[in-house]
Amino acid sequence: MKKILLAVTAALAITGCSQNEEFENAGQNAVINFESIVSNATRATEMKLDELKTQGFHVYAYNTGDAVVGTGTLNKSIMENEPVSWNSGDNKWTSNNAYYWPSQGKIQFFAYSSSRSLTLTATDTDQYPTLVNYQIADTAPNQEDLLVAKVTDKTKADLSVNFTFSHVLTQIQFAIKSKLDDKLTYTVSKIEINGVNDKGTYKYADNVWTSLEGSATYIYPLDDITTTNNAVQGTTSKNIGTESLMLLPQTLTTRKMLVSYNVTDKNGDEVYTTGATPKEVDLKDAIWGVGKSIRYTLSLTNDAATIGWDVTDVDKWADEDNQEKDPVAPAV
Repeated sequence: MKKILLAVTAALAITGCSQNEEFENAGQNAVINFESIVSNATRATEMKLDELKTQGFHVYAYNTGDAVVGTGTLNKSIMENEPVSWNSGDNKWTSNNAYYWPSQGKIQFFAYSSSRSLTLTATDTDQYPTLVNYQIADTAPNQEDLLVAKVTDKTKADLSVNFTFSHVLTQIQFAIKSKLDDKLTYTVSKIEINGVNDKGTYKYADNVWTSLEGSATYIYPLDDITTTNNAVQGTTSKNIGTESLMLLPQTLTTRKMLVSYNVTDKNGDEVYTTGATPKEVDLKDAIWGVGKSIRYTLSLTNDAATIGWDVTDVDKWADEDNQEKDPVAPAV
């Protein structure tokens, strides 16, 4: 029992020494402060600065000594998954714990903003952290606009850490139009994308996703199909949908999009429907880039039977009916 207590005490002492060596006396040094903005806003629930202030973010920080980012290893951690939230009363960002600038060394900051508590991975020999096995939610309302940021090679002279958060997923939206100006109304009831990778690892080093896996199916969220919000007439495109899909960036191979819709005339009578056999859109070789917003415009056609016209002959006149009449003078 005594050995166990000694071991624990030694471990605490090492941790305490490490922290004392890392930081100067709190009263003689400046607190690390945070500032942030969001670039290239998208929508899922769309993360802009106001939404970021509501959700907050988490920070990892490392001291790489004299080595600049990408050359030094992350073996000296300062912060690990530290929550940072917006203090509306003081009008500033605050972390749960106070941290102080080291008197020496370059500090590398890596942050993320998510509705979930995630974990960045970095070994003692890594030069950048990674976000391992991030998985996309099954439905659009549960998906998120994942943000990341990094600020590198900062020192005590910088005082504040100013993050610019970027979107690292791909936003997918849709618009519809009629391929022909046929005076018919096209109403979409379902858009489905299948065979999509839904799990991957994000690398802060070069802003890419690797180790993609999974084969998920996603359904684009539409308004109530009884409304006109999902309907279009004519060749001018119309945006549809209530939310975006937020999916992993990837190059598609054999993926397909399935589109279900019906077509009605001016009286509201149906002239065509895809029924149980949706139309297919080939997405092979499509590239979904990091932080890109993609809107697919579906040019809809129909296989309705058109009313054809054919004239083979003109009937002859009926037999002549001869009638004899004598002209007379008009009555006076």
